[in-house]
Amino acid sequence: MNATTKSGPVEIPADAELAWAEREQQRLHRAKVDSAAARIAARFDIGAYLQTQDAEQQLAA
Repeated sequence: MNATTKSGPVEIPADAELAWAEREQQRLHRAKVDSAAARIAARFDIGAYLQTQDAEQQLAA
C-alpha cells in the first residue's frame, strides 16, 4: 500500500497494513460488544425501575 506524506509518497509494508487491519477489526468488535452490553444494562435498569414503580403503586393502594 502507498501513502503520501509531506515529504512524498511512502511504501507501507504489507505486514504493517495487516497489523493495522487487525487492530481496526478488534476495535470495531470491542465497540460492538460495548454497545450490546450497554443495551443489556439499559434493559435491566428499565426493568428495575418498572419493578420499583409497581411496588410503590401496590404500597400506595
